[in-house]
Amino acid sequence: AVNMVDIQQSTFADNFASSRGAAIYNEDTLLITNSTISSNDSGTNAAIGNTLTGTVNINNSTVVDNVAFRGGGLANTTLGTVTVKNTILANNLSTAIAGIKAPNARGTFTTAGNNFVGNNADSVGFVNNVSSDQVGSSTSPFDPVIEGLSDNGGLTLTQAPRTGSPAIDAGNNTGAADKDTVDQRGAPRPTNDDSDVGSVERQDIHLVSIGNVTMAEGSMGST
Repeated sequence: AVNMVDIQQSTFADNFASSRGAAIYNEDTLLITNSTISSNDSGTNAAIGNTLTGTVNINNSTVVDNVAFRGGGLANTTLGTVTVKNTILANNLSTAIAGIKAPNARGTFTTAGNNFVGNNADSVGFVNNVSSDQVGSSTSPFDPVIEGLSDNGGLTLTQAPRTGSPAIDAGNNTGAADKDTVDQRGAPRPTNDDSDVGSVERQDIHLVSIGNVTMAEGSMGST
């Protein structure tokens, strides 16, 4: 029998593992939606480690600021399947001095489009400007321009895009209606024509200016 875990609107932070998967280690079927994986530390491979014949689907999520010997954010074996969509995978770190480093992802991955990958070194499947992915490299890494882990509303800590972030309006609105209409905090997604990449949808603030207002005194002497 296949065991499945469906993770939604959750944050995994500040976890440590001496081996693989500091935050999550998967061998079966794993769904991650509208979630943040941040500041986890693995002695070998990745914050999220997928092995054997495991299957992982990551959607509308943020995987950043994790540290591992190799594959700081994600690691996948040759037998596993990891599909990524509308997700920020950046600012992760490999502590390896030589050989395969894979700061953000180690292994082969399937893109479902609209991902932001800061550095695709030592990984296969993420190519810049293919499937609307934004993908940096070891010689030209991309900066997601996001905040640190903080309280941005909702029940969990998140990492929101800053003004000017390339993740803003770079997402894909289509998908499961019950999961894609809100972000990790429960805020509306999208707020305009296009959703943002990652777990947090930037909420537009509309300022209304009112001028030249005149109030006339009424017959009872009040205004």
